[in-house]
Amino acid sequence: MKKSIYNNELRLSSDYYLLYNTFTSTFLVVKQGLYTKYASLSIPELSKQCPSFYGQLLQAGCVVDDGEDEVEKLRQRMKKVDGNPKQYSLTVNPTLNCNFSCWYCYENHAGPSKMSADTLDRIKRHITQVASGKMLKRFNLSFFGGEPLLYYKEVVRPLLTHFQATCSAQGLRSSVGFTSNGYLLTDAMIEELKTFGVSSFQITLDGNKSLHNQVRFPFAGADSYTRIVDNVKKLLKAGIYVVLRINYTAANLASTKDIAQDFADIPQESKKNIQVNFQRVWQDQDVNGTSLSDTLVECMEAFEHVGIGVSKEIMDQVWNSCYADRANQAVINFNGDVYKCTARDFIREKRLGVLEADGHIAWDEEKMQAREGIRLAKEVCQHCRIAPICGGTCTQRVLDSGEANQCIRGLKESGKDNVVLNQFYYHVIKN
Repeated sequence: MKKSIYNNELRLSSDYYLLYNTFTSTFLVVKQGLYTKYASLSIPELSKQCPSFYGQLLQAGCVVDDGEDEVEKLRQRMKKVDGNPKQYSLTVNPTLNCNFSCWYCYENHAGPSKMSADTLDRIKRHITQVASGKMLKRFNLSFFGGEPLLYYKEVVRPLLTHFQATCSAQGLRSSVGFTSNGYLLTDAMIEELKTFGVSSFQITLDGNKSLHNQVRFPFAGADSYTRIVDNVKKLLKAGIYVVLRINYTAANLASTKDIAQDFADIPQESKKNIQVNFQRVWQDQDVNGTSLSDTLVECMEAFEHVGIGVSKEIMDQVWNSCYADRANQAVINFNGDVYKCTARDFIREKRLGVLEADGHIAWDEEKMQAREGIRLAKEVCQHCRIAPICGGTCTQRVLDSGEANQCIRGLKESGKDNVVLNQFYYHVIKN
């Protein structure tokens, strides 16, 4: 028997240590004396001197058979999760145009990009094909862009009508979500979206009213903040779940406490339908070496103080891998080009496939082959003690990282310790 390569050992206090196996997601809090034996004795000696503790280690996966290939076990787990044939996720970009022009947006909004009737029909055929799959149990549809609501009547509504009818005919469970700036929502649209079974929206704010309106506006001097906040409240009242994404920078973070107060008046029953997700604008990372962690905690607590939940950075990228890592997933652009990841430019050179006239996706075999199994390809990832929760990050980040054999997240041992302590806090202490 041997110790698992996925064990994490951290000192909690002068009297206690934490043992955490990331493959089994098991935590053991161990007294110092027992930990000393664990650290100094061989496994056979430990099993004889501390049989009860040894049994706990076995059950927790902290001790495994000598011949066990833990890396391969992790690979197989990732392959099973990412290859799940029972669920399909389709993202559609009705357009790449937007009614806003945020300074940090990575997409090119130049030129008209409205989905044609032909591409719309191809997507309908694709939906019909996918829904008829014998193993499929759930179909998830989402809209992205650009601003997808720009062409609600011409593109979104026809797709929702077809999707709803198709899933109903096939007896499939389904969900529909939008990533939108929320500005174009109307009362009538929200009521109609409810009838289509739309379950969620992700809507972004950029600081408090004053700072947000300097970033997101349809024309100079417009107050988009008030309109978006009102629309979010209307979605909540309609029972539609909202992820309120707050894009923050060193300049706007402190102001986000004001946003919490602007949502403090929503009814208690609506608060269960909203979650705040803080995301730092990537162009602002490490500006002047400024540390924002303390301020970020204060801003999160401002929302929790008024009863609104906040997404926490719990690493779980194997069981809940990125949507783009899943085999049964596609992003179809307005022009019929097909991708996997939405966090990249939708340019011809980066497409991974094409939607054909019959609704079939013709994938670029060479590009898709390059993506297969790459998440755990780096040697530094395979034996990393947090690999079963990190998963080597996502496929796209691995591809972008090049061939260097180094942690893609940039984590040193102390950084990994912080990840483990964060898991322990939210999975054990807070719960």
